[in-house]
Formats: sequence, structure tokens, C-alpha cells
Amino acid sequence: MIIRGEKMNTLQKILTATTMASALGIQAQQIEIKPMTTSLECSILNGESRTRLSTGAIFDANNFKIQLHGMNEASPGYFSGRETLVLSEKSNPISLVYATKIFGTIDNIRRLDAAVGMRTKISGNIYGFVDVVQHYGISKTKGTEIVSFVGKDFGKSILEGSIMADKSGITYLESQITVPVNDSRTSKTSGFVRAEYIPSNNTKNIILGIQLLYK
Repeated sequence: MIIRGEKMNTLQKILTATTMASALGIQAQQIEIKPMTTSLECSILNGESRTRLSTGAIFDANNFKIQLHGMNEASPGYFSGRETLVLSEKSNPISLVYATKIFGTIDNIRRLDAAVGMRTKISGNIYGFVDVVQHYGISKTKGTEIVSFVGKDFGKSILEGSIMADKSGITYLESQITVPVNDSRTSKTSGFVRAEYIPSNNTKNIILGIQLLYK
């Protein structure tokens, strides 16, 4: 996998987050590591396999926590991902967020984007977040971007949606309905239908697939 010169930038951000944690008086023995729920989605689009993996971990320390999360999608000739590092105070719904976007193919990542900003948590009858981030020029992408994810559990089905927008307007939109077919203590198997829309090239897809969720 090739990342042209940007690995150091990512490492610097991780080191910065570690330094911030130390400044807040978080000691190693006080940190509890909690794996996030991992989901793997497998589907077929236009005759090609498509896989989406969501995974991460939470480093919990007293009143603060650091969350690492990755959402990556791949097909035989395509790879896209958004990785985030979120630093938050438990009692505050607003967090600091650092995000990278990755594009290309699995064996040749041709673009690594980066942005920093704020995340607002959505809670109540629905769950999710709204990120407002500022890109700072690792790639050609610059300016402010809004990324939002919302969901609602209806018991026998789950409805979730995502939207990305910048100064030009909406850049990506998706809505997904997931229906569990087998639920155990450690995992859940579901079927899903996803509708996605990419305005820049007027791409509209309806995707059917299987979701494996590991609790």
C-alpha cells in the first residue's frame, strides 16, 4: 500500500493527541480500552463485490475519552475511507475531531486528505453526529466540510443516513435500512438495502447486501 509522504502527517497528529492527553493529566494506568462495535457489509454492485468495514476503539480515561474510528469501503478497483480521531469530555456534547479521507485502490492510495474541527453528538430518540471540519491543504481539497450521520432503531429494523457537503453543496448522500435476521449474544446478521447518490457525476445506486455485526 502506497501513501505518498503523508504517513508522517498522520503520525504527527497521533503524537499531538497523545501529548494533549498527557497535558490533561491522563496516566496510562487510568486508561480503559474499549473496542467499538465492528460491522462488515458485503454486497454486489454492477456485478462486482463491494465490502464496507466499520471498526474502532475507545480509550476511556476519567472524564475524557479518545475515540479512533475507521469506515472503509473497497471493491476490486476502488478504495475509499474516512478515519477519525475524536477527543472529548464525557459531559460535553461537542468534541474535537481530526479526520482523514483516503481514495484510490487497495494497493495504491493516491490521495490522503486531512481536516480538523468539531463534532456535535446527536442523542435522544435518534443517534449520530455532525462534524464541521476545516481542510488544511494536504490534498487539493480545502475549505469547510460538513459530515453528518444519523440513525434510529425501530426494534425490528434500523434506518440510518449519511450526508457530506462543502461550499459547492451536497457531495454524497446515502440512506440505509437494515433488518436483523439472526441475533446472538456476540454477533448479529442482517440484510440491508442502501440508496446512495453522488451529485458530481449524478451516480445513483441501490445496493442489496448482508451485514455482519460483532458486538
